[in-house]
Amino acid sequence: MEFFRYVDSWTWAKKFGLAEQFKKREDFWEFQSESAIAMRAAFVWRQTEMEKAWVKLERPYYQVYPAIIPMLLRLNLSIPCTALLSMSMQPVELRLPKVGNEDLFQFVDVTTGKTHRVESVIFGLQDVPNDHKSEELCKGLVVFYDVGERHDIGYPVLASKFFPLREDLTLQQACDLLPRHKSYFEGVIIPDFIMLNIIKLCACVALIDQDPDIFTADILVDDLNKWDQANQDERARLIEKAHRRGKKGWNVGKGLEVIPHYRRPHPAVVWTGKGRACAKIVLRKGSIVHRNKVASVPTGFESDV
Repeated sequence: MEFFRYVDSWTWAKKFGLAEQFKKREDFWEFQSESAIAMRAAFVWRQTEMEKAWVKLERPYYQVYPAIIPMLLRLNLSIPCTALLSMSMQPVELRLPKVGNEDLFQFVDVTTGKTHRVESVIFGLQDVPNDHKSEELCKGLVVFYDVGERHDIGYPVLASKFFPLREDLTLQQACDLLPRHKSYFEGVIIPDFIMLNIIKLCACVALIDQDPDIFTADILVDDLNKWDQANQDERARLIEKAHRRGKKGWNVGKGLEVIPHYRRPHPAVVWTGKGRACAKIVLRKGSIVHRNKVASVPTGFESDV
């Protein structure tokens, strides 16, 4: 299965001949940050800082398979948004499948009539205003995503969303707290349901309990046949080998694409840790995945002939 991938601004700059004056990526980042501060371009500064942290972590990613996405999007955003402060790894890239879930991540721009689709997502924690027009900062969730909008030269125009993770707010309240930036009405107009689906997906992937049936390491293709027979130590070595080759990622819901079985169809929040102060998301049991495949399994009765 093919997935969209996030491409950092340095790679785009080199592709379009905009990085010739810089000897290395760090010089480009420094220029980007200084220019953003001088021009009061918060968007560019946030993107640069996130990419710096992401590359330093060796570009971690989650590949989210089509079968599990509708389940994850059933998340109720009434959970306390401070739960996201406990994210184990960030920033991180979300890779969405190139085929499937069109109704969830595809839309028609009302101004041009062109069809767009969410192609890549990267998200993490940064300092953000704790309220509209406030100069006080607190940790918040920051998301960048690409819907295929491009400048005249082909450089991507990313969209973004950020909001504070305050103790007195739910995720839904935090999402609605800050008004839209004026640039929202420039270029491609992205429907609200697209942003809401992205936030739900980011929150679920960040908080979900690491169920081995749901999360599996994305190892090298040549090692896939070794994985099923490998013990825990051998699997750890295969994961480390993949990391050394620049493949630091996890598959989310890959098993749901393969075989019919019971799976957990909706996310639910559970409180764990000392004083039950840490929120985690688990997937509750309840339905059959690939029911049509179950129905096609021979039972031996005459009606199956």
